Amino acid sequence: MTAHLLLTGAGFTYNWGGWLAKELEGDLLGRLASSPALQRLVQNAPNFEEALDTGPVFSADGARLYYRAMAVPGYESDWLRIKERNLATGATREIAPGWDRSPESMTLSADGKTLYCNAGDFGQKPLFAVTIADGGIARLTAAGTVSAFSSGKAGIVYAQNTVNSPDQLYNLNIGGGEPRALTTHNQARLGEIRFGEVEQFH
Repeated sequence: MTAHLLLTGAGFTYNWGGWLAKELEGDLLGRLASSPALQRLVQNAPNFEEALDTGPVFSADGARLYYRAMAVPGYESDWLRIKERNLATGATREIAPGWDRSPESMTLSADGKTLYCNAGDFGQKPLFAVTIADGGIARLTAAGTVSAFSSGKAGIVYAQNTVNSPDQLYNLNIGGGEPRALTTHNQARLGEIRFGEVEQFH
């Protein structure tokens, strides 16, 4: 039987009252003093990473792990990359290494071929589709901030807000087409407000 130990929740600063990654490691090893095998698993595993790993997503068959990772230990402002790990061999690769965006949340498509994530993009936070095989990137939503999303076999339901609207729910068909609005919260009251013109520049 192959043992896997997944550690999450460690940070690099005291800003949010959490432990440093090194402190968590030290405390864990101290608690595992009665289990040399688990100590070796943490200390000697070839896939142990010093920098932050977060947001684990497992494939349906449990054979692969997808996660977001920083590359520079101790550097809080480093951006997150998308990684894939073969849990049988420990082999790890970066998906879409040329993409210079930092994904915030991530889910796996029903067929296991695509990762969906939201990421900051010139003042917006759209939803993206990342093809696992070749790292292809496709933007799925227009202007606005996608604050939450969930994917299924038929489509993606997501919450999106803009500078002149609170979060509204939309459904996006996996097969393509335009998003369909599911909610219109405060539509009448928003119609009474005269919003200024907004321009994006960079």
